[in-house]
Amino acid sequence: MQAALHGEVFDLLHEDFGCVAECFASPLNCRWGRFCSAADLDAEFGSLGSFFDFRPESGSFEANPPFDPGLVSDMAAHMDELLLHAKKISSALCFVVVIPSWKDQACWKALRASPFRRGLLELPQASHGYCEGGQHYRKGRYRLANHDSTVFFLQSPAAEEVWPVSDTKLRRLAAAFRAKS
Repeated sequence: MQAALHGEVFDLLHEDFGCVAECFASPLNCRWGRFCSAADLDAEFGSLGSFFDFRPESGSFEANPPFDPGLVSDMAAHMDELLLHAKKISSALCFVVVIPSWKDQACWKALRASPFRRGLLELPQASHGYCEGGQHYRKGRYRLANHDSTVFFLQSPAAEEVWPVSDTKLRRLAAAFRAKS
């Protein structure tokens, strides 16, 4: 029942930041054919396995993880480890992470303090939304967010050259996040 990003957001992440796979999805809510998931049986449907076993050396990935502070902390540590390796081998690796603006939580602080953070976009609750996880039995497909959200851009130095974060791209992304009717 997790709220998913709008199709417009996925399209923009692909266009502006080269994202081609999701770090947390299932066969029922993935946008692209490549995704990491929690269930082993999802491999039959294109899953790359658990994100925590995923070891990309290059590429650009979107992460909208389950909103659990412990899991988000583990994710942040894993991403920093992968990005450090990518830096050592001069490879372009990028993660675009969407989580609630939990500014008092260690997981949010870890993402903000990451040496690989190249950008940050704050989305006020009233100005963005998601696709409804239970859209098959709800009135509408989209819903307003329940909270402020933060989008973090974590990149190796080589990825910063390939997919630079700019004010123009951040404005375009904020517009794509706006709740649909």
